[in-house]
Amino acid sequence: MRKVLAIVVAAAFSLATFGASAQSTDAPVDHKKAAKTKKKQDYAAKQKSMEAASKSSASGAVPGASTDTTASKNRPTSSQAMESQMTLQANKPSPTVDKNAQGAPRPNASKMTQQERDAYRKDVVKEAKP
Repeated sequence: MRKVLAIVVAAAFSLATFGASAQSTDAPVDHKKAAKTKKKQDYAAKQKSMEAASKSSASGAVPGASTDTTASKNRPTSSQAMESQMTLQANKPSPTVDKNAQGAPRPNASKMTQQERDAYRKDVVKEAKP
């Protein structure tokens, strides 16, 4: 019985060492990360091919994105926005009218010729229209 047990243990030990030698010694590979990077590379290649296909031979070079950062970004706060709306809606009185103001002198129509009257009428109509 002891001999059989010794043979079984020796066989198991030899098989275990043989199985261990068959394993690779490379660093473990993260399959999810590798798949993600492959997807990114495939997507970038697909985008480049679509961009190349959409370019016309007569169009020339495509300008790059603007890198101008000098433009100010107007991001008013809520209180500023409310104040601006309230100033738009505020009741503002119209300017007072000067009652003593004189208009342009009006020529006497009885002393004008018909052509002068027509010209004066056209001028008045032009000024009346906004």
